[in-house]
Amino acid sequence: MFYTVVKNTSGGIIGAGQYTSEPATLQTGETACDEDTYQSALAAVTTLTLAQEASASLSAARTYVSNTYTMLNEATPDAWVTYLKALMAIAGGTDTTSTALPAAPAS
Repeated sequence: MFYTVVKNTSGGIIGAGQYTSEPATLQTGETACDEDTYQSALAAVTTLTLAQEASASLSAARTYVSNTYTMLNEATPDAWVTYLKALMAIAGGTDTTSTALPAAPAS
């Protein structure tokens, strides 16, 4: 596993990411970390709303899809499209019934 934390411009932790392999690029504010740091960051952001969590996950998922499929001019698998749309709906507020984020597709 590859772990990251996401910090805002003030240095506050606003997210934590987990990848099956090291991503080619990281989002602005996202840095690599060890599992202990990831777990601490994850605990620090547990007060985020589901929409905020979806927004952070969406950012990471978009980067992964872009680097893995779009940049190579390959079709994005349906499972990733479905996952992105679900995150977009939660982050954007059109999905108000979900109580947890969907699981990311296997790579």
